[in-house]
Amino acid sequence: MFAERKEPVTTVGSQAHRHPERGIRRGRWRGRLAALMLSLGLIGGAEAEGVVARAELGKPEPFSFEQVIALAEALAAEPAAPAADRHSKFVEELDAGAITGVRMRDNARLWDDSDSPFAVRGMHRGHHQPGLVELYEVHDGEARPWSYRKSAFGYQDPALARTAPADLGFGGFEVELKPPERDDETNADSSWLVFSGGAYFGVPGKDGEFGVSARAVSVDAGLNGQERFPSFTRFWLQRPEPGDTQLHIHALLEGEALTGAWHFIWHHDENGSVIAEVDARIFIREDIALLGIAPLDSMFWYGENDRRTATDWRPEVHDSDGLKLITGSGEQIWRPLVNPPYPAASRFIDSNPGGFGLMQRDREFTHYQDVERRYHLRPDLWIEPLDDWGQGAVHLRESPTDSTRYDNILAFWNPREQANAGSRWQFRYRMHWGTPVADTTGLARVMATRLGRSGYAGAPREDASTRFVIDFDAGEQSRGQPPYELKAILNASRGEVGALEVSRVIGTPIWRVMFDLEAGGREPIDLRLYLSHEDERVSETWLYRFHPRSVPWIEH
Repeated sequence: MFAERKEPVTTVGSQAHRHPERGIRRGRWRGRLAALMLSLGLIGGAEAEGVVARAELGKPEPFSFEQVIALAEALAAEPAAPAADRHSKFVEELDAGAITGVRMRDNARLWDDSDSPFAVRGMHRGHHQPGLVELYEVHDGEARPWSYRKSAFGYQDPALARTAPADLGFGGFEVELKPPERDDETNADSSWLVFSGGAYFGVPGKDGEFGVSARAVSVDAGLNGQERFPSFTRFWLQRPEPGDTQLHIHALLEGEALTGAWHFIWHHDENGSVIAEVDARIFIREDIALLGIAPLDSMFWYGENDRRTATDWRPEVHDSDGLKLITGSGEQIWRPLVNPPYPAASRFIDSNPGGFGLMQRDREFTHYQDVERRYHLRPDLWIEPLDDWGQGAVHLRESPTDSTRYDNILAFWNPREQANAGSRWQFRYRMHWGTPVADTTGLARVMATRLGRSGYAGAPREDASTRFVIDFDAGEQSRGQPPYELKAILNASRGEVGALEVSRVIGTPIWRVMFDLEAGGREPIDLRLYLSHEDERVSETWLYRFHPRSVPWIEH
């Protein structure tokens, strides 16, 4: 059985998550000229002599993914021992503004002087990427450490160029395409993949905008502020041969409660989306109450369905607007995101899910009116299991926010089987990043959810009733069944439903469903709706968590 259940009110950690790429995005426009000058060695004080040797690699040692797995398993048998970092205070003080003009020079990139279609640019450590990561190049079955050198970076701030430690170490890396596939107007640095710090990674959309990000796992997310963040501490990047279209990356994950070995195979699909084939091996150090597989982080401040906290002039502000689900039985579900009045959690029980993802389905510029952050171009991220994942649930956690500073949305798969100390797990899945990721299924898709007081337009009723308006994009199907032959199948966990009707928005492929819900109190209400024609489902299932406390016309 597949259902959305209420859980005790919890928060995603002690606060909504900081977005690791947010600092990169905010500085993208103002830093482009500086980045160009840095790459040419035109600024940066004593470090900007512009004569930098190619990436310096150390002594080779035999390497295989099996060795990474063995290392992760061996570490899990020992108590966690975080590596000492004498530069942690210095790094913490480097916010996004401080390192806007810090960038590795082009000729210091890994594979810059090779025929590889990719180049790898080491990332400077800072407040948003504090973790120290080790980087290795793999070629012909051997791994060689990539040496960190301060001279490989250009600094816009001369003071920072003087004070940055010579042994600071890498804070992550970004993979770029050679030659750039995008022009300078849309994405000057042609970033294709970013591992920012050790915990988060992301892929920009086709137009260079970052949005939803991913992690390896989540540990006890939302359990009374006890969430812990395992991080990748070592990466092995396999040098592609000329003409290769795939990039293999191996990674070691370390955390207090678990360790792991990851193998990513990155490539493009025929639609231009970026794909990652993932083989994840997890070793549990200590009992974990809530293990999250393939966690996705995003931001939802407000949209057409939820403008309670809209203090900004823009009509909508969000990186993702919905959670898409395909159940093990094949049901297609769309769950619009909300900015709740209090931390809230939902779980969708399933067996062998077909997939889940956070999507930015609304891609109309006029719905956002933001020419700088371009929310209409934010990428989708879809998780497709490649094995049977068994019984469990997709968890969705939504935390209140009043800005774009933090990621307040988290989604992940939680296995039903408990993650006890000494257990080991393997998950294989495919990640689809795109703008948008194709999610057409032949069913009418939910395109908009709107709420307001019940009654006629301009003449609302003076009671606690709420009008819901849900638009389904039927595409070619709209030319088929007339609206009066469609039925809206609606269920509410509590309250009284009335005035349910289906209509066609003339001149468009939109089927519109409207209904009133009369319910007071403070507890949330779960709603489920789909369209049917002659007892055949013709639309996605719309699920919604309505918080009466989020609207002013309901007394509490």
